[in-house]
Amino acid sequence: MLTAQMILKLVMGFATILIIIRLLGKRNLSELTPGDIVYFMVFGGILEESLYDNKVQVWQPMLGLFTWGLIIFLFEFSISKSKRLRKWFRGDTDILIDDGKIDQKCLKKID
Repeated sequence: MLTAQMILKLVMGFATILIIIRLLGKRNLSELTPGDIVYFMVFGGILEESLYDNKVQVWQPMLGLFTWGLIIFLFEFSISKSKRLRKWFRGDTDILIDDGKIDQKCLKKID
């Protein structure tokens, strides 16, 4: 019984993580940002902690994974819609060449 429940949790968790990754629009590893890697480490932690605890029902880790996925979606959505949040969380880009002119200040700042 214990092994069957663990296998069911693992299969359901795997399917849930795949669904969430697809819903978030991540198709390739090259599209992942450092923030995405942290997100997915938490996904793994949620699933891993539930596997070996007999008191955790199958639906509980799925609820945790979907809740975490919703938090990530709302965070990413708010960053995509707000320039201020995007700049604060992702940083600002430096334009080295603008209209064919090299920005010396920017080059010195980066060096």
